[in-house]
Amino acid sequence: MKGSQVNTMGYTISCKKYNLKMNSEYIARINQYLPLLLSRIKAASNPIVINIQPETDAAINGCFYNVQRKIVKDGGRAVYGWAIRPLKYMIEAERHAVWQAPDNTYLDITPTIQPVSQTLFVIDNGFIYDGQVLDNVRVNISENKVVDDWIFVCEAIYKLYSYAHRTAENTITMPENLVPMLTGLEEFAKIFEPYLDANGNYDCLCFCGRQLSYKNCHGLDLRQPLSEALLTVENMMKKSEN
Repeated sequence: MKGSQVNTMGYTISCKKYNLKMNSEYIARINQYLPLLLSRIKAASNPIVINIQPETDAAINGCFYNVQRKIVKDGGRAVYGWAIRPLKYMIEAERHAVWQAPDNTYLDITPTIQPVSQTLFVIDNGFIYDGQVLDNVRVNISENKVVDDWIFVCEAIYKLYSYAHRTAENTITMPENLVPMLTGLEEFAKIFEPYLDANGNYDCLCFCGRQLSYKNCHGLDLRQPLSEALLTVENMMKKSEN
């Protein structure tokens, strides 16, 4: 497969690096929806392409701490912002940190799960990391409304994580009474991608096995009950703080 490039407002994403099946339709969708993603993260500047050169002691998903350790060793400073991730059914903006060397060049020192050589990065000078659990911002790039429900579930998961407290670099403490709901949602979220890969949509039989279309099953009764459950959690947590 050739290394197709996505032209995105003057910069490019090499989608071969993300193991994505490339065609002109996918490229068009990226071009169409990326400005919306940038709008949602309130990007104050265009993304820049930063080379990835992982430190030997750097951890995947540990960018904030990786950069701090790098500063202790070699000086420079942390630059906070968003890493743009193109995925099969959506594009995501993920909170991220890169290292600015003493000579003012940027380098992404955090290893990635996929073998990627560059990061598309949006600088956010108004953000400071203080250990908080952070959610991604996601935009559906398909015309499949099931993806919107998947995103809704992902956002619900991180609303629960917002009640956690970080106790160490790789450790957070979650209120015990929220763990069953969190675990259930995380398992539920895993159902969506295989369903979409099998061409599931609002008119197909639901993934739960009932002889109903998705739109008349989970597509009908997912958002309102989940929203109500999250509101119940919010009220419960407010009472516990008083």
